[in-house]
Amino acid sequence: MLWLLTAPWVIAAPATISFTPPPQTSYTVPVSFELNVTSSDGMQGSSVETIHGVKILRNEQVAATGLRGIKFLESGLAPGTYTYYAQATAISIYRDEERQRTLRTQPFTITVNPPPPLYNEAEFVSQSFPDGVVTMYSGQTLAMSVQMRNTGTTTWSSSRAYSLGTLNPQDNTYWGMGRVGLPHDVAPGQSVTFNMTLTAPVVSSRMINYNVQWRMVQDGVEWFGQTSPNRYAYVSPVPAGTIHAEPNPCELIASATSCGTTVSWTANTAGSELWRSRIDGSGATRLIGVPQGDSRLNVADITEAGSRIEVRGDNRVLASIDVYARRPPPVITGNIDGLTADKSVLIGWACASTRQTPVDVHLYAGGPRARPERCSSALTPPIKPARRGLSHRARSTAVTSASLSRSATKCVRSIRAV
Repeated sequence: MLWLLTAPWVIAAPATISFTPPPQTSYTVPVSFELNVTSSDGMQGSSVETIHGVKILRNEQVAATGLRGIKFLESGLAPGTYTYYAQATAISIYRDEERQRTLRTQPFTITVNPPPPLYNEAEFVSQSFPDGVVTMYSGQTLAMSVQMRNTGTTTWSSSRAYSLGTLNPQDNTYWGMGRVGLPHDVAPGQSVTFNMTLTAPVVSSRMINYNVQWRMVQDGVEWFGQTSPNRYAYVSPVPAGTIHAEPNPCELIASATSCGTTVSWTANTAGSELWRSRIDGSGATRLIGVPQGDSRLNVADITEAGSRIEVRGDNRVLASIDVYARRPPPVITGNIDGLTADKSVLIGWACASTRQTPVDVHLYAGGPRARPERCSSALTPPIKPARRGLSHRARSTAVTSASLSRSATKCVRSIRAV
C-alpha cells in the first residue's frame, strides 16, 4: 500500500470561489456595474480539488458563466430588486472515485430605482470680468465669458429655447442683450462657455451703476440653476464739452498790440481745465481748473497771431477754439454841408478812424462821382462843374486817425471849394 506523507506543518485547504459585489447597493436607471468572480484550486483531504462551471445567478437565473472565473458587465436592468450569488463545482478524485462539491457565495442584493423625471439644473463654473472698480463710457464695449455646467437630466439646446439670460433685474437689456445663445448642445454633466460683448448703455449723468449677472433660462418654461456672482460697472457719458469766446476776434484799440475776450465753456466730466497754446498747439499752459458744470474766464493778451483755447477733461481735449485779435478796417466818413449864404463857397467835412497814416480827402464839385481808384489821388483834377458859378478848383485837407476820437460821431474839418 502506498501512503501519502505530508509534513505536519502543511495544512491542506479546499478549493474556493470569491464574488466581488459592485461598490453600490442602489442604482438609478440607466444602470451599469461590473461583477467579478474568481476561484482557486485546493486540497480535499489528500486529493487535489479543482473548480469547474462558475456561474453568476441573478434572482435564481443564470446571468453569466465561466470556466474558472467571470468578469461580467451588468446593464439594462429595469427598476426592481436583484439578488446575486456565484456558484461553482469543486471536483476531486479519491481512490479513483470522482467526488463533487457545490460551492456557493453569500448573496447580496442590488436595488435599481426608476429614473427621475426630467428636470433642469445648472451649476455656475466661472466667469471673466475685470477685478476692482470698472468704469466705462456710454457705447464702450467689454468682452466677457460665463461658464455653466449642466447638472440636470435634460439636454440644453437652442431648439428647445435654452440660453443664458440677464439678471438684476431679470430680462434687462442694459448691456445691449437680454439673452446669449448656446454655441452647441449641452448634455447632462457637460459644461458650456458663453462669450458675449457688453455695450455700455447711454446715460446722461456720471457714474451710473449697472449690474452684470447671469442665469440659465428655458424660455417659456423656467429660470433655473445657480446665478453668476453679481458684478457691476459705473457708466458715464462720453466726455464732451463746448467752448465759445466773445468777442472773437477782439478789436485792437489805436496803437494796442493785444486785447481780451471772455471764454465760456461746458464739460460733462467730473472736472474740467482750460488750456492755452499757440495756434499750432505748441507751448500749452494750464489757465484754470474747475469742478463739473458751466464756467467762464476772461482771457487777456490775445494778439493778431492768435491763441488756441482748449477745454480738457478725463485726460482728453473736449472742445477747442482759436481766438484772434484784429484791427478794425479804417472807416472814412464825410459830408457836404452845402453852400455858404452867398453861394460862393461849398463847405464839407471828413473823418477817418483806426488809421495811423495820413488820409487825403478830395472834394469835387459837379459832374459824375469820381471812380474809386482815383479818389485817393491828390493829383486828380476837379471834374467840370455841373452848375454855373462853381469853380473848377478844389482844396483838400488831410486828417489822420491819431488826431481823432473813436467815439466821435463827427470829425469836422472845413473843406472849402471856391
